[in-house]
Amino acid sequence: MRRLGVAALVGAWFLASWSLAAAQTPGSGTDPLEAVRDALDSGNAAAAAAAAEVFIASSPGDPRLADAQWLLGLARERAGLWGAAWDQYTLFLMNFPEHPARDEVAGRADSLVRRIAERSLPPPERWRVTSFVEGPASASDDQAVVMALAGSGPGGAVAKTVTRAAVDGARVWVWLPLGTSAGAFDPFDEAQVAKLEKEVRIIASWPIEGFVIDGGLHVGEQAQAVAAVRAYDTIARVMPETSAGRERIAWTWAGMRARASARALNRWVVAAEAVNPRVGWLIRVSTTAVVRPEHALRTFGQDLAELRRAAPRAVWVIDTPVEAAQLGARLTELGSRLPVAVWSQTGDIVALP
Repeated sequence: MRRLGVAALVGAWFLASWSLAAAQTPGSGTDPLEAVRDALDSGNAAAAAAAAEVFIASSPGDPRLADAQWLLGLARERAGLWGAAWDQYTLFLMNFPEHPARDEVAGRADSLVRRIAERSLPPPERWRVTSFVEGPASASDDQAVVMALAGSGPGGAVAKTVTRAAVDGARVWVWLPLGTSAGAFDPFDEAQVAKLEKEVRIIASWPIEGFVIDGGLHVGEQAQAVAAVRAYDTIARVMPETSAGRERIAWTWAGMRARASARALNRWVVAAEAVNPRVGWLIRVSTTAVVRPEHALRTFGQDLAELRRAAPRAVWVIDTPVEAAQLGARLTELGSRLPVAVWSQTGDIVALP
């Protein structure tokens, strides 16, 4: 009777497989998985995990390795080690894809992911910027971890890293560095925008809290990217070569750049929120975009009004606010609800109070 708890979790087939294995074990010795079941039924998850690990390490090729791996996952889950449990369930599905318990194990793995994805937490106060190579350190509820794709794309290994970190309790945000070593991001280039739109749609299905979009979104006054130069030439050809004409070109070009960046951003926001309506956004802009909007538009192609329409729920990440007094006055003018964070010199992103 004391084994009914485990049997109910793993299904009738599991109990039958144990019975058959025990019947086929020569001699009168105890089934080596008995200790695992006993420990689980008595609530000693640590002992169950230890016994399962011993069995797995000492019994290569044993037909009951699948049972042991599942039991190890259950022990980790009962101990509250969500990431370690997810690891075992994932290994089970990879090692034993035809096993009769495949769907049940997949369901337990999915439930761990849903438990994280559906949680409701207050906005982070700090985002710790790291890389997929380093892996996310543990963070408290008021902290998040920013993991940079670094041009690797949303492949299976990256998805696994993000999911494992989230299941283990990290509040994960994915940084999409714009541009590559071959050149800057060009929002006038439909192919580049569409490629990132597809990647965003894939990543939004992972258990993440949001995306980080860096300053590469914006197009500087002296942009050299092919599609951007082509867009500039279309207006330069039709305006007179006078002082007034050049000034008109400069402001027209500034507006075109700002709108192109905002359109690209909005496409990614719409694509992501169609998959995950709760996804958040950290958008990097210069401090100038907040305190000197005309200068930011002309020089950096940044228009905070356009960007806010493109991503209404975004947190705006600025450089260290050296113009603190101006910043405070401008934020008050824009409205107290405008969420702003600072990309600090230590590398972390910190929300302003």
